[in-house]
Amino acid sequence: MNKDIVFINPLAHVRYEFNPLGLQLLVKSCKDNGFNVGIIDLANEFVKENKMFDNSTKKWIEGKIRDIDSDMVGITVMNASLPWVEYIVKVIKNEDKNKKIILGGPQVTALQSELFKLLGNQVDYLVVYEGERVIVELIEFIKSEKSISNLPNNVYTIDEDLQIKYSSIGYEKVDFGIVEDIDFSDYKTSALINVEVGRGCPLDCYFCSSKIINAGRVEYKEASVFVEEAQKAFLNSENSKVVISFNHDNFLSNKRKFKEFANYKLENSYSFPYVCEGRIDALDFEMIDLLYETNCRSIFFGIESGSKKIQRLSRKNLRIGDDIFEKVKYMRQKGIVVELNFLVGFLEETTSDLMQTIELAGRLSSIDYFSAPNHSLLSPEPGAYITSVTSQADYILRKDSTFYKDLINSNMPIENYDSKFYNHLYMIKNDNYDIEVIGITASKYFEFLKFFHFTTKMIIELGKGKYTEIFEGILDNEVKGYISVVIKDMKDSLTVLQEEIITYELQRYLSIKGKTDEQPFLYEYPIQKIYFELLETEQLFYNLQKYLPKKTKVRMT
Repeated sequence: MNKDIVFINPLAHVRYEFNPLGLQLLVKSCKDNGFNVGIIDLANEFVKENKMFDNSTKKWIEGKIRDIDSDMVGITVMNASLPWVEYIVKVIKNEDKNKKIILGGPQVTALQSELFKLLGNQVDYLVVYEGERVIVELIEFIKSEKSISNLPNNVYTIDEDLQIKYSSIGYEKVDFGIVEDIDFSDYKTSALINVEVGRGCPLDCYFCSSKIINAGRVEYKEASVFVEEAQKAFLNSENSKVVISFNHDNFLSNKRKFKEFANYKLENSYSFPYVCEGRIDALDFEMIDLLYETNCRSIFFGIESGSKKIQRLSRKNLRIGDDIFEKVKYMRQKGIVVELNFLVGFLEETTSDLMQTIELAGRLSSIDYFSAPNHSLLSPEPGAYITSVTSQADYILRKDSTFYKDLINSNMPIENYDSKFYNHLYMIKNDNYDIEVIGITASKYFEFLKFFHFTTKMIIELGKGKYTEIFEGILDNEVKGYISVVIKDMKDSLTVLQEEIITYELQRYLSIKGKTDEQPFLYEYPIQKIYFELLETEQLFYNLQKYLPKKTKVRMT
């Protein structure tokens, strides 16, 4: 039977299965209104089939979207998926120019009618803001063949004279009750299940487009609604390690709403594990206790910068103080993994500001192995204030990024891309330092904090070094060369076991990066046993004398 509409989830640049929550909402809304709906989930099929980005990727896509059994195709667009969306659109239109193609999603809302400059009249409709109600109205509009004057609100199209037309564009709140009982049956093997808690962010960070996408509104579902949905998804799963991911930028910011969630989950004895995100300054110790009691496994916090000046200018306005360390320590004592992210490359950032970020990230990483921070490079996100005051001439292509490498390996025409639309591939020129050099060094530094936790402790605590000195050392050396310098400089202050811990972290790192050989390494101590005990009980690091020598061979694979 010919479907009324087929939705496509384009390729993402992640290596795990996930449920495309936005498309699930659209699919359910269409089905609730009597439409026959299909979905082609390219992102998850790519992972399930163990595909890699290479010269066969485009052919693989063509095979998946050939002979779509509908006259209408809806495609969700995120910033990293836009190159693949552009390719999918061309393939579909080359096969059948009469198919109606509808684009929606965050990148469409951020770029709005500008996308017609990229895709021309190959795309028939752009849906902006929330789509659950609009998609139903748009399908009915297309089927009725009414004139453009009857176009639903929040939809752009192009008329026969290639003029952009729209009815009314503006954020319209969609009540959460409009779509209920989402079907998770296609994602039984996924390790991560996205569940919507709410939408929107009231903050105005100048590097982020969230406020534009949700018009500055913040909305929450009732706790009973999203907790029951999470419980249903959890019970439906066939993956013994499944974790629920609560989707909301500000899950922790409304303490009353958070406590309603915690109370409902505890009263019903729902044990499902979950992850979430929020602002660390909105969190207090009572909430941390509730996170622990409700089986929170991990929390993501955007710290962004260690510089008070940059916090102010970027409008992040996070208070940098000792309470951040105390909160992270307490969460780690409770066994909650803490994911911290920093941004490098703010326009106003001086070397001094950057070093404050490097220092803060290093100090936070010292709390324990599972508090190692990550980083991103500031990119010109559509809809963000920073993009409006930055010239495209100052966009610099990031050739070290995963996105770039995946696209190059797939023979995608990056050289022809307009940087305005593909922001995730770019960083922004900084007048105070060379962002290309600093960007690569920052990647090595944050990787060093992650893989060389105990080596870093020894540099700082035994060698009386500074985190900024580690950054500068990595700036001048590759990681392996820098470790050699560290061992040489600290030779007189290191015990045999301490030096072997450094060596083990290096060999482990090289193994993960695929840079080690097959020859076993001979250690004086049972290094693997010791290392994993240190990960479990970090205080043992300060009592290494308890370990006795025992020659051990370790082969890294």
